[in-house]
Amino acid sequence: AIPGEDIVIDCQASGFPVPTIMWGASDNFTQRVSILENGTLIIMKSELEDSGQYYCEASNTVGFSRIQINVEIRPILEPPEIVVFPQSTVERSIDEDVVIDCQAIGI
Repeated sequence: AIPGEDIVIDCQASGFPVPTIMWGASDNFTQRVSILENGTLIIMKSELEDSGQYYCEASNTVGFSRIQINVEIRPILEPPEIVVFPQSTVERSIDEDVVIDCQAIGI
C-alpha cells in the first residue's frame, strides 16, 4: 500500500461453537486502526509506521487458528526531474554575471 491509503483486511472464521475473532500486531496498534464487529481490521490513512506483522486469531472452546498478514507501506518513488530557472534564453554581455537556479525534485 502507499501512504495515505486506507487498508482493509477481512478475517472470517467458521466453527462450532461460533469462534471469536481477535486481531494482534507485532507492534502496538496506532490510533488509525479500528476493528469492526465482523472481524475486519481497518487502517485509516496508513503511514509508514503501520508496516509490520498483523495476525488474526479465531478461537472457541475447541481450539484456535491464527493467520499472519504482512502489511508493507511504501512511498511512491519517482525518478529525479531537474527544473532550471529561468526556462527561457538568457542573454548577457561578456562581463555580466548570470545566475541559473537548478532544482531536483522526486522522492
